[in-house]
Amino acid sequence: MAKPSLRATPQGLAAAGQALTRLGWTQAHLASLVGCSRQPLTHFFKGEAISQTIFMQICDRLGLDWQAIAGLSSP
Repeated sequence: MAKPSLRATPQGLAAAGQALTRLGWTQAHLASLVGCSRQPLTHFFKGEAISQTIFMQICDRLGLDWQAIAGLSSP
C-alpha cells in the first residue's frame, strides 16, 4: 500500500520559497530541522509529491498552513 503523499501548488511553492528566504534558511538547514535528508526538500521545492508527514513538517517549520500549500483549502 502506497504512503499518502502531497505536492505543493505553484502558489504554495512561491509562499514556501518566500518563507524560506524570510527566515534566512537554506534547504539543508530546513531538512535538519525537519529531520530528513535534503532529497525530500528538493522534491518539495520542485513541486513533486513527497510523504504527507514530511510535507506537513516542512510547512509547519516554515509557519505555513500545509492544507493551503497543497491546495486543499483556501489560503
